[in-house]
Amino acid sequence: MPTLSSFFAIFTDGTAPRGDMVVPSGTTVTLEPISPIPIFTADDELFGGFPDSFETFEWHYYRFELPAGAVLLARNENAPQAYRVGVSAWGTQFHIEAPGATIAEWFTMAADEARSKGTDPEAEIAITPSKDPAHVALAEDLARRFGIVVARYAGERNLASPARTS
Repeated sequence: MPTLSSFFAIFTDGTAPRGDMVVPSGTTVTLEPISPIPIFTADDELFGGFPDSFETFEWHYYRFELPAGAVLLARNENAPQAYRVGVSAWGTQFHIEAPGATIAEWFTMAADEARSKGTDPEAEIAITPSKDPAHVALAEDLARRFGIVVARYAGERNLASPARTS
């Protein structure tokens, strides 16, 4: 079954140790640049054709180690950011699903936590609208691509299943 999850490493024999990630800016609560790895993403159904670098939102305290047999698809200077296991299961570390309004809400609700990680929540809220169109476009493209994989999978299952009678 096609899978796309930020918790996928835990379920595929990867590890996700808890702990504050140490990054040059001192924060893991911000829009971060992510770099796909072209040699691995060229033929990937979800990440193939993504830009050489894109910004997406991160708010996490976990890193993951790649599960056995996984292909690393994207990373940044902090950690692996996306991978694939087999042909139809992907894991991500970043929050591409969160539009600007959600990001602003998270910063509003957890402003003290963001500050404790070295992030100025008001500054992040202020820049989010300018970053949102590109972020949403990538999220929509990723969702569209994943929908194609799911539809193909569903079609294959329907063709392989005996006809049902009511």
